[in-house]
Amino acid sequence: MSYNTQALLLDKNNKPIPQYYDPTSDSFKPLSNQIIAQITDGSLSTLGAKADVPVLDPSAPASTNQVLKAILAQLQGSGNGNAPVELTGSIIEDVVLQTEAVATGNGMPYTPTNANMTLNFEITGTSTSRTIIFEIAGASGVYQAHPGYKLGDITYTPATQTTGGSDTAPETWEVDIPVGWSFRARISSIAGGNISIAGKAVMQ
Repeated sequence: MSYNTQALLLDKNNKPIPQYYDPTSDSFKPLSNQIIAQITDGSLSTLGAKADVPVLDPSAPASTNQVLKAILAQLQGSGNGNAPVELTGSIIEDVVLQTEAVATGNGMPYTPTNANMTLNFEITGTSTSRTIIFEIAGASGVYQAHPGYKLGDITYTPATQTTGGSDTAPETWEVDIPVGWSFRARISSIAGGNISIAGKAVMQ
């Protein structure tokens, strides 16, 4: 039998009440003020009679909590179901702006496409002197100076360029980048070695 062959439960005014279909008894049952989680995947049949459990119950016994963990595992794709839900996406992106550059240049811009991002990047390299300009461009494509904050600077003073950063004393900076805008760390001068700039962007 199935739910569409059974009569709904009605109140005294002959109107349907909140209810759910129980396939074991082939009938509708009243729905309490707690959310009911029903495991219908046969691959979880080993959970037996614990198939129906309250999800929002802080006093739930350990056995119930184990069932809820099994439901979560199933949704995350680590259960044994035939078609688990796969949770995808990332809020952290690896970003490379310069790679062992030995000459002045724009490097590789970073453009967030899904959300506003905060980029933390490290400046390293063997160069003995350098100047790096922080710039950002919107839809116009015109790059302009963009402030960053040097991590470890107790004054937390914004700056649009730096002359530091080496393999022995790296500099770490933080900048905010709106979605759809492009940020770059342009090398305007360099001498005596190379420069690398890389980091991670985190969704705001």
